[in-house]
Amino acid sequence: GKPGGICRDVALAQTQMLNELGFTHNYVVSYKTLSGSHATAITTDPVTGKIIKFNYSETNESKKGSGTEALIQDTTLPDHGLGFRIYDSNGKPVTHVPSELSQMLRETTGANSDREFTPRNFSLNNVNFKTPYVDGSLFTGKTSTGETLYGVSLYKNITANDYLSYGVGASLSKIEGDRSLVKMEQESLYLRANAELTSPKLKLGPIETKAFLGGSGETLISNNKETSLSGIRVVEAKKEVDGSADMYVGVQNTYKSSNEKTSIDSKIYANFYPDWNHVASGDKTIAAFDSLVVKTGVSHAITDDTRALIDTAVIMKNYGTSMVVKAALEDDKNSTRYIAGLATPLSRNMPTFLPGGETRAFASIEKRTEKMMFTIMYERNFDNKSNILMLKGEVKF
Repeated sequence: GKPGGICRDVALAQTQMLNELGFTHNYVVSYKTLSGSHATAITTDPVTGKIIKFNYSETNESKKGSGTEALIQDTTLPDHGLGFRIYDSNGKPVTHVPSELSQMLRETTGANSDREFTPRNFSLNNVNFKTPYVDGSLFTGKTSTGETLYGVSLYKNITANDYLSYGVGASLSKIEGDRSLVKMEQESLYLRANAELTSPKLKLGPIETKAFLGGSGETLISNNKETSLSGIRVVEAKKEVDGSADMYVGVQNTYKSSNEKTSIDSKIYANFYPDWNHVASGDKTIAAFDSLVVKTGVSHAITDDTRALIDTAVIMKNYGTSMVVKAALEDDKNSTRYIAGLATPLSRNMPTFLPGGETRAFASIEKRTEKMMFTIMYERNFDNKSNILMLKGEVKF
């Protein structure tokens, strides 16, 4: 018969049938379309390891894919928004994964992208500028499916005092390119804001402790257009709106040695995001748990001009636990910083299409002068065999 029914009910039923067939990692994926929203199902074949996506009766298989690269909807209803909401086969929220567009626009508007296990499947090159009043960026990028993004952004991050910091940003951009079935075009205004409150410090000998509470939100207002590759069908939607938000709460401890050469910083915090209590009902919004993060950073002065740093982060999500390790060397004499790291799952058989399920290595070199900064970044994803190279420049006026 002809496929039909409410998409989220169909996708949820498909995940439950997959459970009965012995498949694991069966999830519903909800996202923004050209002029509305849609839900599909995704799973991993337990024998071949292939990622399988279901859009009603339409089935798509891929041998590789991680994070947003696997979640991107290359169907008759492609994604146009800021992210993907993931639900388990019981319809309960699991996590929210930012789209590649969201990741790029957050970065180019000066946001602190504290998302350790969201893989960078996109490439992004930008030139930043700083003035006494506002900072900005001219940027161009390319998604994992080949769409090209270019635009301009303005932003300002402010530390008001010891207890309050906040930031705002905006960008105008255009993204366009071909998927398998349609050519996509999107012109958008992007807005984001964040704030963090910090408690007074409690000092216990060489250790300082403080609590913190923060959150961020982003909005995308866009004109969307889809043209079938045959050129016969053209669909447009004006002033479409999509939004995303998250919040966190935690505690930070800082230790400094008596000679001030060594410091240890540790954080533990929980992340939440607003979502439906159940994907099929959509009638009640809750603060859904996303993750619990434990971070530790050690810094040691080797010489007066050289400092070594090691950072670890363990993130516990509803579907498994992952870890990232970073090592850095700061050479103040030459104004250079070197970074290398590895991100990998700790839980067995985590799905690679969700953050933390893939293994990645990354490295970067940052060179600074009084008026300029240049950064080159490289990342290797061992699950989808991809290599990402990014360049970033910054000029102060």
